[in-house]
Amino acid sequence: MREMATPADAHDAKILVDYLLTQKIVAEVRPEQGKPVVWIHNEDDMERATAIWNEFRTQPKDSKYVAAQKPAQELRKLKAKVEKNYAKLYFDADHFWGRPHPSRVPLTVTLIILSVIITIWTEFGSNVQHVRMLYFMDPPVMPLAAENAGNKEKLNEEVKNAQLQPYKRGEYWRVITPIFLHFTWWHLIFNMYALYSLGGIIESRRGIVWTLFFIFITGALSNLMQFLYPRLFDLNAHHGIEYGVAFFGGMSGVCYALFGYLMAKTLYAPEPGLHIPKDVIISMLVWLVICMTGQIGPIANTAHAAGLVIGFTIGVLPKAWKKIRQLISSGQK
Repeated sequence: MREMATPADAHDAKILVDYLLTQKIVAEVRPEQGKPVVWIHNEDDMERATAIWNEFRTQPKDSKYVAAQKPAQELRKLKAKVEKNYAKLYFDADHFWGRPHPSRVPLTVTLIILSVIITIWTEFGSNVQHVRMLYFMDPPVMPLAAENAGNKEKLNEEVKNAQLQPYKRGEYWRVITPIFLHFTWWHLIFNMYALYSLGGIIESRRGIVWTLFFIFITGALSNLMQFLYPRLFDLNAHHGIEYGVAFFGGMSGVCYALFGYLMAKTLYAPEPGLHIPKDVIISMLVWLVICMTGQIGPIANTAHAAGLVIGFTIGVLPKAWKKIRQLISSGQK
């Protein structure tokens, strides 16, 4: 903020400030030693503001300056309304322990309830009969043809075909239902906490339909990637396609997709209310790497990484597409 001018009286100072506002220069009047002093908020505007002031003081009664009073008043009203709505967004978001109130995020709450019920119903994965109704594939099987045992590629293909039988029977819901399977209490609690914290923010801004579509797409794709490439992001394991060797489930892929979306909005395409602190971003990425080391047990790392990439891509896509269109448009001129 810098001092820019000292008009003859308060009336002239107000007219100057109003005109500057219509030129997208924010300024204010401060009385100092009985005189009105005009201060410019943004240092970058100083050069333009000074040029306007030099012209203004030679003819302060010019009609263009007087006519700027009404537009400036409308701009101030609009600014006040935007700031009020912006503040309301954050008040609503912080209404319940710094997160959206449960009444404002019915989809997120419903997903949490379903996850808890299904986890208990499947007895944390120990009830095989119940699990196989919801699992991505049929339980791992070994091929009957013994001669394929030495041919890894053929072995994987045979196992894959056997495990994808549910989809040939029309059980397409199994592409998404593994997100509701959890195998330990800490697994369930951690995922539900992340779902409420991240999913609640997004649902309160984007609405039920958008969030439901987002969760379905990211959940299904992260499950599919985990099935196809179960060892791809395991840092201490052999890389490659190994169908049927990993039993997976949980909301983690979706949670990392929600995190990826909010990370994109925070770092690349900011929007009111769609923001997470940078220390949370760092801690989530560090946790992702720790999981990949295998030091805390078997983890569906591919689902985590796939969810993160998909969520981040969805977050940056609108702004990236807008820039691409602008480049194409400018190139055609």
